[in-house]
Amino acid sequence: MGEVYWERKKVVELLHFEGHTPLFFEREPWIDDPSRAKRQMDDMLARSDAIVQIHYLTSGDNKKVLGDRTPIWYEFTEFAKNCRGPCLLLRKRSAIPDPGLRNLSERVERYPFSDVVEFEEYEDWGEQLLKWLHKMKLEKDLPERRASLVIRYSGKDYVGLLEAVSRVLFRRYSLNIDYMSYAAVGGVGTLCLTCSTREEVREVEKYAAEVQDKLREELAREDKEAREEGRFIVGSVPDPGGTRISVERKAPRAADVECYLEVRHADLPGQVFAICGVIKDLGVNIDEIGLYPTEHGFSKQRIARIWLSRPTLAVESRPSVMKDHESHREREYQEFIVQVEDRLSRLIGVRSASGQRQSRGL
Repeated sequence: MGEVYWERKKVVELLHFEGHTPLFFEREPWIDDPSRAKRQMDDMLARSDAIVQIHYLTSGDNKKVLGDRTPIWYEFTEFAKNCRGPCLLLRKRSAIPDPGLRNLSERVERYPFSDVVEFEEYEDWGEQLLKWLHKMKLEKDLPERRASLVIRYSGKDYVGLLEAVSRVLFRRYSLNIDYMSYAAVGGVGTLCLTCSTREEVREVEKYAAEVQDKLREELAREDKEAREEGRFIVGSVPDPGGTRISVERKAPRAADVECYLEVRHADLPGQVFAICGVIKDLGVNIDEIGLYPTEHGFSKQRIARIWLSRPTLAVESRPSVMKDHESHREREYQEFIVQVEDRLSRLIGVRSASGQRQSRGL
């Protein structure tokens, strides 16, 4: 894979930009056991709607667990076995491939749903890949079909905690993490994240309960290993009120006016209270807030990074109404941001306040 690393990187980024979910080995955990690695490859192939192969010089080494085939040979033959979908072959024009790769290229060309693009540089195939996607009419991953979950954790903090959580979500359920916030003090950590499925899930509550049970099982195992390996953070309490894990369906949220705000302020008692008071008086909700240090030389100042939202009324979906609503919504955003900036800038102890139209993507 190293000899076509940059080409593979560009393919992955372009597919993702076009609204698809690329499956590639660099995103998977490294597995030393050959049998488990094969199962991982089989799982990726089973979830694939199409395949892109890049041929340059070599086809790799034969693996016994793959039936004495190289990974790239196995990948294509297993995908093509039941004609699962289209295949695009990107082949370097100036390369002189080894016999194994040459035979594989010929095999791919005979596949009834294959297209071949020869290239030298990225500019030779980037546009061709887009045309191929359009021609194949590959269905994009639509957000409205996905189920979204909210996961909360409160418990012991140790090295590897977040890796363990994300490992379960991706490796076991192929969930995409859309938002994550984690903080730990004195060996106790609190996590809040949202994640979404790739496919539609019919019984979301049942699915959420399964994810919750699996997380509890895996984190109990990770907790024990962390204790044995000395990965607990210094100061961790043996049992900080018990570890709590919850997984639930993320409730649909009405359209809000949202913005991101940075407030530079003096590090004084009551300053955060004053900022929060102004925001409350404006009828605005604080969705998230974090206090961060300023650059070197300003140790008596802090920067508050805040996500705000204010509910809006639902509107009728007729095009004429929607057009007027969008125009009104844009004005509402600008007025909202200017109002927040103005009120906060007037506070004693606030050096600056700057907002922009931006949501957390939840």
